[in-house]
Amino acid sequence: MEQINKKRALEIMSQAADIYNDVFNRKNLLIIYGNPCSPKYIITESYPQNFLHLTGVVLNTNIPNNTAEKFLEKVLNDRLGVNEFSLKESSSQKLEVLIQTLSIKSTARMIGDFSGNRVNLKTDKLAGGTSSFLGFIKVGENYVPNTVIKGDIRKDALFTERVLGVLSKRITEPQYNERIYIAKKIDAERLFKAVSKDVPVAIEMITN
Repeated sequence: MEQINKKRALEIMSQAADIYNDVFNRKNLLIIYGNPCSPKYIITESYPQNFLHLTGVVLNTNIPNNTAEKFLEKVLNDRLGVNEFSLKESSSQKLEVLIQTLSIKSTARMIGDFSGNRVNLKTDKLAGGTSSFLGFIKVGENYVPNTVIKGDIRKDALFTERVLGVLSKRITEPQYNERIYIAKKIDAERLFKAVSKDVPVAIEMITN
């Protein structure tokens, strides 16, 4: 495993922050999975402060305004200094796969419930692939991203099901209006029409 230093950590976090800001930040994702004839789904909800937990780094709280809420903004604007964070033993593992894990358009192929086999990890739902995956913890009715794990999702999930499609919207918007991913050989119109019975999906997502 590559031992990542602070300079390399900043480079990785900079790229990952752009992806997180584009795909997750202040957005709901509708992750649809299971049987295409009777699909299931979860709704995720992400905010600026959640990005810190995914990187695995620890903030130096002795520095003013060095908070989880400000962390994403600082990284996006290249204003995070190497003295403002430290690396834990587990940081390298997370940072090594952070970029690919957040790139759910190409990596989130399976989803499942966390088996609880990692004693120090509290999370509920896993989504990813055979080399890395995201963990989501349930808050209210939705799921918030709270960890990134290097490894095969099948070893940490009770069982996995196929991700069929992912739609997105800003948290403040009433309908899902952006198509992030659709699995191969899946009838997108039929799939999105099926879930639109329970969640608001923009008509163009169904007909395009």
